[in-house]
Amino acid sequence: MVTEAQASGVSLGKVSSVESSPEDHALENKGTGTWSLTAWVSEVQAFEARAVRAQAWETQAFEAQSRASHPKVTPVTGAAAAPVLRQRFLPEKVQVPEEEKSELLITRPFWSNKAEYLLAQVGYTMRPASLWSFCYLWLHSGGGIFLIIYIFLLFLIGIPLLFLEMTAGQSMRQGNIGVWKAINPWTGGIGYTSLMVCFINGLFLNVVTAWILFYLSQSFQFPVPWEKCPLLENASGFDPECARTTPSLYFWYRMTLKASDSIESIGPPVLSLTLPLFVSLCLLGAFMLKGLKWTGKVMCVLVSTSGLIMLYLVVRSIMLEGAVFGLHYMTVVKISTIADASIWHGAGNQVLCSLGLGFGSIVSIASHMESSNSCLSDAVIVALANLVSMMLVTPFIFSVLGFWATQLTHHCNA
Repeated sequence: MVTEAQASGVSLGKVSSVESSPEDHALENKGTGTWSLTAWVSEVQAFEARAVRAQAWETQAFEAQSRASHPKVTPVTGAAAAPVLRQRFLPEKVQVPEEEKSELLITRPFWSNKAEYLLAQVGYTMRPASLWSFCYLWLHSGGGIFLIIYIFLLFLIGIPLLFLEMTAGQSMRQGNIGVWKAINPWTGGIGYTSLMVCFINGLFLNVVTAWILFYLSQSFQFPVPWEKCPLLENASGFDPECARTTPSLYFWYRMTLKASDSIESIGPPVLSLTLPLFVSLCLLGAFMLKGLKWTGKVMCVLVSTSGLIMLYLVVRSIMLEGAVFGLHYMTVVKISTIADASIWHGAGNQVLCSLGLGFGSIVSIASHMESSNSCLSDAVIVALANLVSMMLVTPFIFSVLGFWATQLTHHCNA
């Protein structure tokens, strides 16, 4: 019996030498002549205890790594876990910082389809202020020469910068503040500054929306209040102040804005515009709270409706009296102004403002798009759509200017 135990002890010592433990080597190096039954039993028990501890450690390491990489994977038990437990996992690879764990749990929603994404980008660039400034620069910057300079700078500066902002938001999948912090922590203040600029710009645009809603509510009257001058309180005649100007200007300054006579006199708040402004803010908040899918649907309706309205206004304005004079002035080309640096400066500023570059909104909108999306084609489509929208608004405004000039001329001659 002692001989068999000694032989078994020697074989167990050789098997356990794979673990490279000093105690296991000591078990193998012991002489067969000094072995006893009690020593052999104690060595076997120690070996079994070490095996149990090693298996428990491997089980804990596997579970920790499974939770870090696949949070929803169900634990494997029984015979199916045996092949997996044979793999070794180092403790330093299993430990995951808390910040990385929190980042893994953050998910950013995607746009429902690419059409909603493109319409959101196009709708952001179709601001009334940029459309009006384009026509103003066309009028005072050489006519058709300004259009040539604008298109040149659009492809030279506008589309590359637009592509850069789309790529930054789409690849990093963060907003404007997060993108600037990822570039350099010291530049995070640029993101906060652009956020404040967007907030101030949003207040201005909501006021413009309130004006639009006010005009929409007044347009249901027949005749519209800006068609004729209002009568005096005793109905003895028209308001003499309105008689000195046009009914539309009188309605805008006196009945809509209720502008004071000088900038020093502030005057009371205009209550007729308070309700439209409140409705505008409520609609904006409702669209934002509903999430990205609602925002995409709203942009589909608003952008397509705006395009149809602009097309209708162009057709209707061309039929106005005196519109041909405005369109004739629009086609004037002053070649000598191509060397004027101020025109190039104005065209470059118009490219940056019309596309909304630097505000951070393009980055935020693009961060909800998949990384495999082609940003270059999107940048070209958005830039060309913005150019087409301005080209639609320009003949409309020039036709209206020709109509106003004709009406004022008739009024002065009368």
